[in-house]
Amino acid sequence: VKEYLHGKLPVIQWKPDKIPPSKRRSVQDRIRVKIWAYDVAPLMESVECFQAFADDTGGEIEGPTMDRVRTTRWMLNKGPTGHKKSKHKIQWKEHCWTVDYYPPVQGGLESIMSLNLPHQVKLEIV
Repeated sequence: VKEYLHGKLPVIQWKPDKIPPSKRRSVQDRIRVKIWAYDVAPLMESVECFQAFADDTGGEIEGPTMDRVRTTRWMLNKGPTGHKKSKHKIQWKEHCWTVDYYPPVQGGLESIMSLNLPHQVKLEIV
């Protein structure tokens, strides 16, 4: 038996689910952008910039989709001639997120060139 400590539970209001733009718009309208960085924080900031840009221009974004993290490892000999077994161990990770941008129907695609993103990210338009 469930006891109500603070009275009855509130009624949850019904809210319709938002239909994603990939279900409503054609694939030809989509601009897929891959964002690369060595840390997650610049990626989150760039997705926020994309969302603010889409809200200002009337476009829509879908995502981000997180891709696999690429890890690069180097092991370099400490000795200059390579006669020792001790090594420098160097490793870095490269994160990749994919964002789908749907520009407004009436145009305005050129305004994406004026988008200000963090300098730590690399962009690739697929």
